[in-house]
Amino acid sequence: MNHRVAVALGVFVVAACGGTVAPATTVPDVAQADAAMSRAAAGFCDFPAADAPAAHEEHPSDPARNAYERGLEETELEDYGAAQAAYAEALSLDPTYSTAAYNLGVSLVRLGRDEEAVAAFERAVTIDPTSVDALYNVGLLRYQRREFDAALGAFRRARVLAPREFDLTKKIVQSLHALGRFDEAAVERREARRVRACSDRADVREMTAFVIDQLEVDGETVYVYEIFEPDPQWTVYYSFRVIVGDRAVRAIQLESDPVTREQGVAALFGVDFPDERHFTTPRAYRDLPEYGAIRETALEIVRASRTGIPPG
Repeated sequence: MNHRVAVALGVFVVAACGGTVAPATTVPDVAQADAAMSRAAAGFCDFPAADAPAAHEEHPSDPARNAYERGLEETELEDYGAAQAAYAEALSLDPTYSTAAYNLGVSLVRLGRDEEAVAAFERAVTIDPTSVDALYNVGLLRYQRREFDAALGAFRRARVLAPREFDLTKKIVQSLHALGRFDEAAVERREARRVRACSDRADVREMTAFVIDQLEVDGETVYVYEIFEPDPQWTVYYSFRVIVGDRAVRAIQLESDPVTREQGVAALFGVDFPDERHFTTPRAYRDLPEYGAIRETALEIVRASRTGIPPG
């Protein structure tokens, strides 16, 4: 029996925030909107069947299988150099051994040899075009290398095979935002809500937010979240969370509260600090903007928030 070693390449935090265009007098109740998208609604949870080639069947020779099993043993021992050599040997003995190619990619990732890992995962896809795992890892590695077009292509190919996998639509959204294709990303964010509502997995249905963008700003990592079901009283639509190391140090949020709504202002940016200081910037909106319309303003505030002084 063949065994595939899973690789944890998730560089994106799973969480979120949301926002849709709406007039200032009507702040959308996203919770009600999501509830209306019932799993029972006619056709709502119909996903296209994958038009994919037949699943790849592997029948490796005994020498190739033996080398592969040796690779698994070395992986268990966390000797990834030896594991990489064993998987490479298995693949040389049987060039159609897609699982060996996949696990070769895993070992190369763990050795920090990402460029070679991409080639190994792509070889696994060439051998077995139905490998969602290999396509997903190609997409992640391409994204990390800022090859966003290639990442988008890999994620979309994987989603054809697994349209109900929430992570694939999430990665498509992130890739489109990285490319500045905000209108397409807005469509995919709506699709993410549908996938969530229709998921058979409780952890997906219970998600409150997801990462829609990841940015580097002056040496700091910024994750952008979209809220699925904002609190109706104090509503956050987008949250730009500044991460230093593994810790969130600031949160810049597009938000709305009852007071600002009474003033006819639908949303504003605030900056929260871990020591509970809070200030509101002078940037306010009378309509809820789409993400592409507020991204640069938010990043300006991210930069200014390092000093605790709002931009003028």
